[in-house]
Amino acid sequence: IFSRHLFTMATQETLEKLSKLTKRWEKSTPRPCSRAAFLDQVQNLRDALERAGDLGLYALTALVKAYGLEEVDCVEGLEWVRSKVKETGLAVDAWYYADLVKAYCVNGNHGEKLAELQREISGITYSAELLRVLCRAYGKCQNHKQQREGLNALWMARRSVGYDNHPDLTCNNFINAFAAAGDREMTLEAYRDYRWTFIGLSCALNCRIIEFTEAMELLKNDLLDKPERLDEVTKPKDRVLMINNLLSRPSTNLSNMCDGLDLLPQLKVRLDTVTLGVIVGFLQGKGAFEPLRHLAQQLLGTGPVFKEPLGDLGEYRQLLERIHTLGMLDLPREPCLKLILEEFRHSERLSEFEEILACMEESKKEECRPSVATYTSYASFLANTDPNVTKLRKVEKSIESSNRGMDSPALTALLDGYIEALSREDVYRLWDTLVLSESKLMNVIVLKSFIRAFGKFSDRPKVDEVLQLCGKQRIRKDSAFLAALIKVLGKRFSDFEEINRLRENEPILSRSTAVYNA
Repeated sequence: IFSRHLFTMATQETLEKLSKLTKRWEKSTPRPCSRAAFLDQVQNLRDALERAGDLGLYALTALVKAYGLEEVDCVEGLEWVRSKVKETGLAVDAWYYADLVKAYCVNGNHGEKLAELQREISGITYSAELLRVLCRAYGKCQNHKQQREGLNALWMARRSVGYDNHPDLTCNNFINAFAAAGDREMTLEAYRDYRWTFIGLSCALNCRIIEFTEAMELLKNDLLDKPERLDEVTKPKDRVLMINNLLSRPSTNLSNMCDGLDLLPQLKVRLDTVTLGVIVGFLQGKGAFEPLRHLAQQLLGTGPVFKEPLGDLGEYRQLLERIHTLGMLDLPREPCLKLILEEFRHSERLSEFEEILACMEESKKEECRPSVATYTSYASFLANTDPNVTKLRKVEKSIESSNRGMDSPALTALLDGYIEALSREDVYRLWDTLVLSESKLMNVIVLKSFIRAFGKFSDRPKVDEVLQLCGKQRIRKDSAFLAALIKVLGKRFSDFEEINRLRENEPILSRSTAVYNA
């Protein structure tokens, strides 16, 4: 007994090391080491467990978690664990399989493996967690035959879990999985099968596969007609979320939008900025730009007016009257105006965007004045449609003189504009601003833009400076950064030796389509 106790203590120490190694990888940005070095450490701990002769369920599950980490994705390791289970005849449980499914699906959906695991799992009792993990996995499965068969098998097995183990979450996953599979009838059946929960109803309202009128009926029958649920089960923010889910489906027409908004008073909630965002997105989708200009003028109030007179509202008059009645003018003005500006940006209508922005700048009301985020949006819009250096410098000056000053998104948008305008002077000035900011403005997105900029001007020493800064500030290189770097190294400098070195040292390169294409 004493020798066995010592042996268990040694195993416990090894498992603790494995757990710490796994957690450090999960929480570290950048990763603490390369993928190869991480797998070497896992291999050493696995060898220690094998030598101790204690590869039990706890140890094997810990190895599954390590092999299934993001950016590790070691299928060979997972296959080794499964072969050990078969070899030893170890009795495994639902938790082991839940971790195994998550591990296989972390960086891609292995449809064949899911079907294989499903056959193995059939002999054990499901846990709620395993049911949810499999639902999510099958919801993303690209093979529709495997998806349908897997979901049907899960649906038959759901009763074994029981209703008391987080039924709302289990219901939620079934609704989403069947909706992803394009099965409308089973989506509705999944919603009705479990006892009623707010999460289930909200999830059903969000499913595009359920028609608007059908979703409206669900909302009326299961919430509005049951006052005890309205006041006791849901909070105002929950009910706003439901309405937003209902209104934001692609098939929504003008009549649906008006009917949906009429439910706000019945649900005892007021219009909020998110709902207004859904409405202005709907107007933009319909090409209704005059109503958007009317909304902007109402938000600006008395003061600056548009140079071009407002046009007729036509069939949208009733919708705008409803929005006004529901309290649009009680909302914060600048965020609402920004929502409208974004729709003009998405439609590439620069003149209307600039017309509203000019009125915001001229407004005497502080609440209407443009924020840094609004100027960032404008700079991004200019970069993509009209990289005018004079306009970009004016935006930069407005940002610098604002209360918040320059931030990373604003710097990136301005830089992209100056790159498109081929303004070397402004690009190098922004680089000096970044370096002097002492990491305040630094992130991988900003540095990626500078890689692109210095590549455009064929300045290799500056590209190297960006990489040195990346290392100094411990900024983790993502796939977009590496793709931009590889394009610059290859196209501008023909440095294939450096590209090969990156292939050996950057684990993300083997799993990123963007990097592979570059």
